[in-house]
Amino acid sequence: MKAFYFRLQTKLDISCRQEQIAREEVQLRLSECRQIEERLEQMLLRLEELQQSIREQNNEKNSFQTILIKKDFLSVFKDRTKAMKKKLKQAEEILEEARTELMNRAREKQIMEKLKDKEWHLYLHELQLEEQKSIDEIAINGYFRNKLATS
Repeated sequence: MKAFYFRLQTKLDISCRQEQIAREEVQLRLSECRQIEERLEQMLLRLEELQQSIREQNNEKNSFQTILIKKDFLSVFKDRTKAMKKKLKQAEEILEEARTELMNRAREKQIMEKLKDKEWHLYLHELQLEEQKSIDEIAINGYFRNKLATS
């Protein structure tokens, strides 16, 4: 009998590669999200420190000009923080799209592997039937040889 051949092996190989690419994309997007989160946390800490500094200077009645400069900087810093939050949200949306793509690719690969597995089991079944047929022929030939030899 001929060797096992899965006619969709090329498609399975492509699906495996596409899944790997999608997995790498998810890792990349996840890394980007984490970097943005870290930067946002640092900005929020600096923002809190700046607010605390303004409160302390208000209590100490330091130079009015310094307080105004810090308050102006505070509004700029808040805008940057909002922009960073928006950037984080966009990065999370892109990450979610990449995860969806990964799930689709994994599902496609799984379907192809199931098809290959079914064809493999069908091949084994046909192989067993062919072997059984050969064994039956050998047994029948042996039976008739013995019958002719004894006659």
